[in-house]
Amino acid sequence: MIRYKLVTQDYKTRVGYENETLWKTVDGKFPKIKAKGQGNKLCTNGVIHSYSSPLVAVFLNPVHANIDNPRLLETECSEILIDDGTKAGHKEAYGIREIKIPEITEEQRIKFAILCALEVYKNSKFSFWAKNWLSGVDRTKESAHAADANAADADAYAADADAAHAAAYAAATDAYDANVANIAVYAAKAAGRNLRIQEIAEEAMK
Repeated sequence: MIRYKLVTQDYKTRVGYENETLWKTVDGKFPKIKAKGQGNKLCTNGVIHSYSSPLVAVFLNPVHANIDNPRLLETECSEILIDDGTKAGHKEAYGIREIKIPEITEEQRIKFAILCALEVYKNSKFSFWAKNWLSGVDRTKESAHAADANAADADAYAADADAAHAAAYAAATDAYDANVANIAVYAAKAAGRNLRIQEIAEEAMK
């Protein structure tokens, strides 16, 4: 199956670790990669990670591999053994070709975080602020700070509120830092929600 993989500028992943992997050789060939460990758990050497689309790969890079200035490969992967809704794990994979990385603005990253938070946090005050921010009606720092404070103090399931808090904080502080904004993704997943990651990523780009 076709999936997507981010690698360093010299076509590596897990640089400096025992499972460091070279995805493209100096003569331009893509070797077949096999997971070096046992088991099927994500974030272990038992699986090779992949993404469902180029957009999802780039949006989630800061909270996964966090590769600086990555390249993007289209890959052929063996069957999916595990999938947490953000990335999947396989036993084997190999690159097919390098493709252009989607260009994502700081604003789109914040939008992505807010959309993820809206999936799980149903507080009316937060929803009102979020929809106004997304539409461009109100992007003032004051409103974002108020939404952040409301989420931080909310009497709600902790992970739901954390998702909203992270998204509002990023908007309130001009912290267009994907590591801050994408906390919303993982806080939301911790709430046990099945996020529509691909749809959310596409919506964030509009």
